[in-house]
Formats: sequence, C-alpha cells, structure tokens
Amino acid sequence: MIDTHIHITDKQYNEDRDEVLTTAKNEGVETFMAIGCDKQEITNTLAFIKSHPEFYAAIGYHPIEFESVTDDDLRTLHEQLQEDNVVAIGEIGLDYHWYPDNKEEQEVLLRKQLDIAKALNLPIVIHAREALDDTYNVLKDYPGLMGTIHSFSGNGEEALKFIELGFVVGLTGPITFKNGDNQKDVAKKVPLDKLLIETDGPYLTPVPHRGKRNRPEYIYYVAQEIANQKGINVEEVLEVTTSNFKRVFLGE
Repeated sequence: MIDTHIHITDKQYNEDRDEVLTTAKNEGVETFMAIGCDKQEITNTLAFIKSHPEFYAAIGYHPIEFESVTDDDLRTLHEQLQEDNVVAIGEIGLDYHWYPDNKEEQEVLLRKQLDIAKALNLPIVIHAREALDDTYNVLKDYPGLMGTIHSFSGNGEEALKFIELGFVVGLTGPITFKNGDNQKDVAKKVPLDKLLIETDGPYLTPVPHRGKRNRPEYIYYVAQEIANQKGINVEEVLEVTTSNFKRVFLGE
C-alpha cells in the first residue's frame, strides 16, 4: 500500500510519530507522500524526508495561504522543490469553503505555482474545495501538467473531466461514510488506473475509525470500499493504485 497524501509532520503525530511509522510499515504501507503546504509545514516536511529517505514529499502553498505568500517565498519554493525525494508541488489549488470572497487572490497564487510546476516539469497535487469548476478552468490553461486532484469531492462524471486533462483522482476516508455517495460514484465510474488512495492524515479518518486520528495503514479501508464499488478484490486495488502512484509521481 502507498498512502499518497498524509500530513505526517502535523502536531497530532508529535508524541508517537515513530510508532505510527513502525506500525504503518508492519501493516504493509510501502511508502507515503508527506505533504507540506504552509511555510512551517514545508520546513518540517523537508526535514522529515531528510531523516526518512524512504518516504517522498510534495510541498507547495495551500490556497488559504494566499495572504501570506510572497514572491520571495515562491522563489525559495522553486529551490526547495529540487531537493531529494521532493516529487511534486502541492497541495495547491482553490478553497471556496473557507475563503469564498478571495477567489481572485487564490487563483493568482495557484497560477504562480503552476508556472513553477511547468518550469520544473513536476506533477502537482490539487486541493479543490467547493471550487471544482474554477479549478478545472484554470488547469485547462496548463496542458501537459499532470498530477492528482486530492480528496476528490465531486461525482464520477466530474472526475472524468479532470482525467481527460491528464489527471488522476485521490479518494479518502469519506468514501466509507454513509453520506459518501460522490466518492462511491467516483470509485464506480473512474478506471482503476486513474485512482489513488489517500488518508489525508491526521484528518478524514475512514470508518470504522471515524472520529479518531487517521493513520497511514487506514488507507486499506479506502481500498476496500473501492473494491466493493467495483466488484473486485482489494488486492487488485492495492496493486494498481500503488502502480499509479509510481507512474504519476516517480515516473516508473
């Protein structure tokens, strides 16, 4: 299994991070992609992968950081993205849930980071919360870029539009929720070779652990629900989604 999106440097892991890593490995998590999406988390994530070179990182500025990110920060990011085991820029994107009145500022930050991705030929990790249409319209302006739409919240038909642009979509814990109809629909309609599994730990914990802190090995429950929706065995889901991550982010 590969957890393709986890905030492993989050303070919720501070007291037992080593145990979390050991248990994840013992439970079959081959590796994961650590996410750093604000200035402090980027610094922490880079330090983490230096001391844990078996893992990968994606770094970039989350859309809610639009007020604080300077051009100097973006120049520094350009350099940081070239460090060892940094394989993507993200999570970047648009978030209209928290900041519905700052759409233009968010788009400016997103486009600046997409320009960096294009210059460095890096895949991207997109955050799109209540902003799927605008996200799609921005990404259309960057043909050739690839990556994932993280924790995809739309339905299957909406997911297929992003796949036509060259992206894959990530599914998370809500696929296991009773009200997770959209993610279940995505699992049914999107080809398996266009899906990734994510925890977004410490958030979005799947059933049966909902309400607790998320952990890397809990991606198994996401994979199991994808298998249920597709009528296939979970081993196939794990094998193909692992291959998908290596293809998209490692070029294998």
